[in-house]
Amino acid sequence: MRASFIQPQSPGCRSHISGKLFDICHRAQRGKHHLGVVPLMIHAVTGIDEGKEGLQQRARQIADIIRRFNLREGLKPEDDHLPKVFHRKLEDSGLVITEEEIGTMLKDYYRLHGWDENGIPKD
Repeated sequence: MRASFIQPQSPGCRSHISGKLFDICHRAQRGKHHLGVVPLMIHAVTGIDEGKEGLQQRARQIADIIRRFNLREGLKPEDDHLPKVFHRKLEDSGLVITEEEIGTMLKDYYRLHGWDENGIPKD
């Protein structure tokens, strides 16, 4: 029997300090918190005294660890896809996201994370 894949946004993950740090950094990058305030929040709660760059590096490391865990547990690059419903034409605009566009975005996502073309974190 294998463990299920880690989902960083799940409540179980947030109970661990790394999960909380990932969640706060993730929210900050999405604009929910100003990045200048996040180091102060982290320091007040955990005592970790790092700047914005240090926290961003930790968030990248946590994302790599989560990815490695999921790969170890059986996730394959072909599992990184959207459900078919996302490839239907939108009624209002008639636009559709093609498999090719998703493939391009996925390659960009891997590259931005510093992973190889198969989504495997580099050492």
